[in-house]
This record gives sequence, structure tokens and C-alpha cells, in this order.
Amino acid sequence: MPQRSINSKYIIELPYSSDQSANILAGTAYKLVRISSNDDHSHPTMREAIDLITSETFSTNFLKANRAFVINIQCRGSLLPLNAAQVTQLQCYKDRSMIFFFESKESGFCCLYKDKNILKFITNVSKIFIEEFRESEFSFELMLRALRSNYCGKFNGKLLETQLSVAPLDDEWRLIYLAVLSNNLLCIRFLQLFENFLASIDNFSINLLQSAVQSCDYDSLLALFDLNFESQKEMKLKINKKLLNIKDENGFNLLMIAVDSKNVDATRFLLNLEYFDVNEGVDESITPASLACKTNNSTILLMLLQNDSKYPKNYLKIQKTQELEMFCKKIAEFHRSIATGDLRSARDFICSLKLQYYYNEQNKSAAMTAIENRQFKIYEILLINKSSLAPHEDPSTLNLDFNDKKHLRIIHDRYSNPLYEKCVLDVEKKIQSVNIAEKNRQKFQFELSQALNCLYDVEIFRPVLQIVAASEIKILVDFDRNSVKCLDPSESASTRGYYANDTIYIGSKELLFDNLRHLFLATIIHEMTHFVIDFLYQNFCRPFVAGDEKREKDFREVVEACRRVSAKEKIVDVVFSYHESLHYSELIVRPNHLIAHYYDNEEMQKECEKNFPELFAFYKERIYGDMLNRLESMEGRDLRGLGWSRKRKYADNIYKDRVVDHETEILIDNFEIDEKFERKEKKLFWKILFVIFFSLVFIFGLFALKFSQNSENIYAVNFDNIEHGQNLAYNNAGNQKIENFNSKDVKILKNFEKNLKESGNLHQILSVFNENESFIPHLNFSSCSISTHPNLNFIFNKNISALKNHNDQIKNSKSDLKNFWKFNEKCNFLTLAIEKSENDFDFIENVFNVAELTFDDCENNLKIILVKTLKHLKDENFKGDKIVNFLKEKLNKLLNVSERRNYLNGNLELDEKNC
Repeated sequence: MPQRSINSKYIIELPYSSDQSANILAGTAYKLVRISSNDDHSHPTMREAIDLITSETFSTNFLKANRAFVINIQCRGSLLPLNAAQVTQLQCYKDRSMIFFFESKESGFCCLYKDKNILKFITNVSKIFIEEFRESEFSFELMLRALRSNYCGKFNGKLLETQLSVAPLDDEWRLIYLAVLSNNLLCIRFLQLFENFLASIDNFSINLLQSAVQSCDYDSLLALFDLNFESQKEMKLKINKKLLNIKDENGFNLLMIAVDSKNVDATRFLLNLEYFDVNEGVDESITPASLACKTNNSTILLMLLQNDSKYPKNYLKIQKTQELEMFCKKIAEFHRSIATGDLRSARDFICSLKLQYYYNEQNKSAAMTAIENRQFKIYEILLINKSSLAPHEDPSTLNLDFNDKKHLRIIHDRYSNPLYEKCVLDVEKKIQSVNIAEKNRQKFQFELSQALNCLYDVEIFRPVLQIVAASEIKILVDFDRNSVKCLDPSESASTRGYYANDTIYIGSKELLFDNLRHLFLATIIHEMTHFVIDFLYQNFCRPFVAGDEKREKDFREVVEACRRVSAKEKIVDVVFSYHESLHYSELIVRPNHLIAHYYDNEEMQKECEKNFPELFAFYKERIYGDMLNRLESMEGRDLRGLGWSRKRKYADNIYKDRVVDHETEILIDNFEIDEKFERKEKKLFWKILFVIFFSLVFIFGLFALKFSQNSENIYAVNFDNIEHGQNLAYNNAGNQKIENFNSKDVKILKNFEKNLKESGNLHQILSVFNENESFIPHLNFSSCSISTHPNLNFIFNKNISALKNHNDQIKNSKSDLKNFWKFNEKCNFLTLAIEKSENDFDFIENVFNVAELTFDDCENNLKIILVKTLKHLKDENFKGDKIVNFLKEKLNKLLNVSERRNYLNGNLELDEKNC
């Protein structure tokens, strides 16, 4: 018969030198510690061995190896029984089941084993007859005698030479089976040294496991699964899930077998694995909860109810304990608080007990109670905390009107969407709490999660949270102070919440108090908005890019409008008590601050918008739009969170493997009619919009045709002979050679040149050049002859490489660069390129890059070109905002602090220099 020895991976050899040798044991997976010396004469006596293993250092390190339970020591001399003092010394190993095995060449062996409250010393293991073995109570000593008699293995007095039969003829008399039936923890652990009996699934392992959940306590089950002293998380990862799916001939799974056997420890062990559905049974009438009531075991029933079990039909027949009655009473009070809209009581109960359904005695979930009583705010809180409708519940059976259905669908879409969950979780991960007592930590985590969910619920806050979630910002929250002063690393008395080192500091003692929670909401969104605005515009938290005069002027008007009515709201009024340099940055965050401050008071929110319409309009039209645009540009994804259909489509593309839960299916099925109605409305809207668009295109085309017929007279009015000038300038000149013109034609052209020079109308010049390219070589402007200036042709042809090569040649020849970029006193070739480009941003960017390379050692002239260009565009009411902002940004980088200040004040003076 095949034999198996102790697995060497569980054994560690330690020298008998000092008790420090056990240091390497701490935190290891070894189960058997063997202590010996290099030669027989160096082995310790038994008294020395006892002193070693009971020393404080050795025992402390041994206990840290939470899987070790066997100590095998090589001794010399006689092995005497332990006296009372030595037995007392061994109490240092506390409640751990242990085996102390002493071996000596002179005296053979002796063994001391400690199992629960049993401490027994063995000096002689005699053989045993099979009949006596079968009739005796199973124990560690009986197991050694059976092995000594060659039943199921061999034992010759040396521990490491012990062998165990792999497959004895009778499974029912295998040692591990007997150890399980007798719930003998020490024997189960010892036999596991030889073989993992649950490594594979066969008839024996199935019978063994079913017997274990009937007979074994919690520790014995841990030992059988080889999960000794493991955490619950490690248990779930290491256990063989296929073993948990087995059922007996009655269709009972392991949980039902444990419940039916009244095994409380086994039931707790299986529930801790979080694998079994506590409501799964043979049928609706036979479930784990019904079996607990049948066996009148209220302790097990309480455990099942605390793991989201339904109440069984025979629930009233069970004899209830005080703990069971208390739990049922709390659940009933929780459902009553939901029905009455008691938000505080409901939130406190959810914080104290995390379940998915919270069934009451009518087997109604908390989510169903909330929907039934139109308590949608509490329903949101339940969804946030992963609580939902039960699989058997259908909200369509309730008498909900159209608005209730729509509200319910929006809420569910919002909180079941993975984008929402990811955003809130990402922001939550960036928050670090300080100065919070351990007893309040759980409540802090709950309240913080609730606060972030409340903020995300407000549409105008979402882009702020999404940008923060995507950033590298760190948020420090102090729950012991109302001020952030102590958290500021600079320890400045003028502390503000947002700092340039990508850290937000918030004193948030208010979050732990219901009546002050709105102050925390206002504070955190206030500081986050500061961060996002600084991130967008890079201008000291001001709501515009440096150099954007138009937006600055617009916001200055907003500031003045708010100043006049600031007394109506202290949150706005306090801004004007700050230094004037802070008015822009502090006022722009007030819309979000006010909405969060009056989170639960819609009337006050509307009152604020009424009192400060300019401020709210500026934020919603400018800042909010810029945030959405930035989100779209981040990785090319749309995270607006505005249209749920768009958001849902994006989420489905990312989370293709996400299983649609039962609640989603119900909501989709029952509200399909409403969605079809909305889709029809949308289709009709787009059809009307399509008709209007093409009507406008047709009207515009007719107008353009009429305009083109009358426009031919525009450019001939400055000629002496209008009729002849029109023919020359507009119809014929572009198709003739200039030398074919008669003297009268030349005179008309000269007058045309003179009139253009005096008018300075660049648009007129360009228009004539576009239609009459043969004029170009014969017209002179200002002091710079176009006929000798190739830049004009380069710009007209949009030939950037030729323009760059030409400028490089001029630069290398040490010529005066400013003459080659100067058009006249009012305009330059950058202005000409902008007029010619038709808002082609890439072309303007290329032209500017050429100018930048040209003037790399003469920045002053480049500044002059930019200043004059921007002034000209402003005078001409140029509409290309992207090009203007690009030029302003370039100018802002070139100007130093004093020049920037003078430029903003309109008194910047720059001198042209020869390059």
C-alpha cells in the first residue's frame, strides 16, 4: 500500500544555539520546527530543551509563525516526565494546540501534546488491536498507537520517519475521517502535514467535507481547508470554490447541511466565505432560514438574517432569543424611518449595518419601501451604499405616476453608471484624513462618501469633480478643526484652502454634525473650484487667460454688479472685504459655494440666482462651458454627465462585460414606453431643425447671388473713369498683360494705387489682389515696395517653407529684418496673413513660427508685431477668437512683468531695434 511522509515544505531546521534562532520563524508558513545540534554530544538535555522552548524570546517568535504547531527536539540522556513547574512553563503557548516531541538515542522518545484543555505526556506508544481501535474514542494518542500497529500507516518512534497510507481499503476508517467526525483539531492539523485531503474533488473529499460541516467547529474547519488562522480575505482567495458547490442526496448545499445539523461554527465559517446565497434552497419552502426555524435554532437564524436572508414562512414558530428580537425590531424601525422620510435615522442605520436588501418581516427590501413611499432621496442613499431592489421585486406594480417613473429612472441611471462610481471613488481616494479618532473613522468614511455623492448629484458640480478625479491633486481633511491654518505647510496666518503645490487643505469638523454638513459641502466645492479654474486658465485662479482683455472686461462688469447688491448675501459680501487683487478669484467660485451651502434649500438657491444673475450667467456660460470642453479634450472622451443616453452609451462601450443587474432590467422594461415617447419627440425636433436649416441656406444663397451681381462696382469707385476702371480692375485686368494697357489705362491704375494708399483699406487691397494678381508687380505701398517683397506672394500662396527659407537668407545676410516684415505703419505681414487665412489657425500658427524663428535674437521687434497686430484686429472687430487667444498667449510669454502691466494699462512703449 502506498505510503506518504511528512511534506518537507512544512519543516524548518533550527540549530540548538540560543533562543534567538527562532527569530526567522515569525510570519512564515512552516508548521514543524526541528531543533538539533551538529553532533550527539551537543544535543540538549530534556530540561535544557524545556527551558529553551519556554523562554520568552523563543515562544514569542514561535507564536508569530501562526501556522507552526509541532516542535521536534533531539535530546541526549534520559527523557523524564515533566514536573508541575515545567508544565506551568508551557502555558506560555496559551490556547494553541501543540505537539512537543522529544527524541533521544538513549531513551527513545516522549511526546507532550496540548489540545484545547487537554495536556498529556506520552512516554510509551503500545500497539493496539483493531477492535479496540474502533471502539475507543479517537485522540492523538490513539492515532499514534494505530500507526505503531501499522493501521493506515507506520510509526517507529521517530517523528520525521512517520508514514501515512495514501488509500486504505476502508475510507470510513481513514484517520482524517475519524479526526473530522470527532472534531479533533490537533489530529486534523497533524494529518494535514502528510496530505491535503481536499486538493481534489472525489467521493471521499465530498463525504469528508459534508461530515466536517456537521461535526467540526470553526478552528477545525480552518485546519481542514489548510487555512489556519487566515484572515477572511485570504480565506476567500485560497479556498477551492468547486468544493463549495457540492450537494447531498437531498439537494442540500454545505450551508444547508450545517444549518440542519445545528452547527453554529460551521454556519459562521461558511457565511464568512461570502460565497453562498442565503436564500438559495431546494425550493421556496426549504431554505437555510426555514431549516433554522425547523430546528428551533434562533442563533443560526439571526446569523442568516444578518446576511440578507429572507424571513421564512415558519418564522413565527421559532422561539426567539433577545438578540433575534432586537435585530428584527431595528429592521422594522429602519423601514419606518424610510417610510416617514427620517433621513438621519436611515443614514445612521445604513452606516451601522451593510446589507444589500434589508428585508423586513414581510420580505420587502428597504429600496422597495423607499420607492413605495416616494422617498427618492433615501433611495439614492441606498443605491450609493450598494443596496438595491430584491430580485423578486418589481416597481412597476406600484402606483407611480409619470414624473415618479422618470425620477426613478434618472436616479437609477445615475448611480448604476460606472462613470459615476469611478469619478466619486477617484476623488475619495485623493482625500486623506488627519486628526480623527479611530472610533469615528467608519463614520467619517461614510459621511465623506455621502458628501461626495451629494456633490456629484448637482449637475453643475460634475465637471469640477471629474477634473479633480483626473488630476494629481491631494486633499487633506482635518476633522478636528474648523480652520485649515494648522495644515498649511508654510504655517501662514493668511491660509487659503488651495495652494500651488497641488494640495487642498480643508478643516471639516462640521461634516460629523448633521446641522453643519452643508458648511463642509460648500467648503470642499469652493476649494475644488479654485483648483479647476487655476488649472484651466493658469492666471492665479482668475476666470480668464492672462491678456484676454474682453473677458476680463466682461467679468469686471460682473464684479461691479455684484458689489452693488452684495449686502443681500453675506457669502458674496465677504469677498469685498478682501484685498482688491482677490476679488476676481474669490467671486468666481461663489456660484458653486452658494449652491452647496443651500444644498437642501432650493428656494434659497433660486433667490441667490435672482440676486446675482450676472455672476451665475458668467459661470454657467463661460466657466462651465470651458470645463466641459477641457473634459472632452482629455483623452478624447466625453465625460459631461449631462445627457444620460450619451453617457450610458459611452459607459457600455467601456464596460462591455458588465452584467446588467435585475433592477436595471426592471426599469428598462417598465419604462420603455416613456423612452419611446421621448425618442419620438426628439425625432420630430430634429426634423423641424433640418427644415429650418436648409431654408436658411437657400435664403442665404439667393442673397449671396444678388450681392455678387452688385459687388463688381465696389472696387472701381476710386477711379477717375468708373466705367473704364471697373472693366480694367475687375473684369479684364486679371486676364491681360500690363504692357498691353494703353496710356489711359496706366493713368487709371496710378490713380487706383494712390486711392488705395490713402484709404489704407487692407480688405480692399486684398480683394483686388485676389482678383487681379497682374497688378502686384506694379503697385508700391509705404516705403516698402511689394514688387521687391516676396513675403506677399508667399503668404498669398500659403507657402510656409518658402517663407521660412527666404527669411533665413535675410537673417544670414545681416539685413534689417523689420523692413521685411513691415507692410505699412498700420499693418504688417502677420496681419496680412490673418486676413488672407480665412480663420485657418494652422496657417497662422506656421506664419508666427516663422516670425518667431526669424526674430529669435531680436524679441523686441516680435513684441511690436504682436502688439500692433492685436490692436489692428481689435479695431477691425476680428471674430477669430482662437487666433486672437493664441497671439495673446504668445505675447504674454514674451512680455516681462512690468511690460505686461503697462500693456494691460494701455501705455506700453517698445522701440524697434536693428537685428
